[in-house]
Amino acid sequence: MYIKDRGNIKWNSLMLVEHKKKLRRLKKGEEYREKPILDEQEIERLNYLLKKSIEQNLPVKIIYYKDGTYQEATGKIIKYLTTPIYSILLQNRGEEQFLEIDSIIDIKS
Repeated sequence: MYIKDRGNIKWNSLMLVEHKKKLRRLKKGEEYREKPILDEQEIERLNYLLKKSIEQNLPVKIIYYKDGTYQEATGKIIKYLTTPIYSILLQNRGEEQFLEIDSIIDIKS
């Protein structure tokens, strides 16, 4: 016999709004990751891949750190910007996205 469990939905009527907010914050805290510290060799490898993808107009997959999570972005690097902060302009299917160089964790071509 299969019993379909509704999870937290069955308890929602018994919870206060404050309890729901606290549960959301706890869940978000479990997903939090620290930003990794890259060594010099890894930074050099990332710089090489950035330069290569800009020169050869190659599509890349970039993994970057934002607000305690790892995010992914794919596309071609259009520009390397140095002011006001070091960043790149990534374009994918007409959409443009700015990424800070310091937030990049990995690049795959």
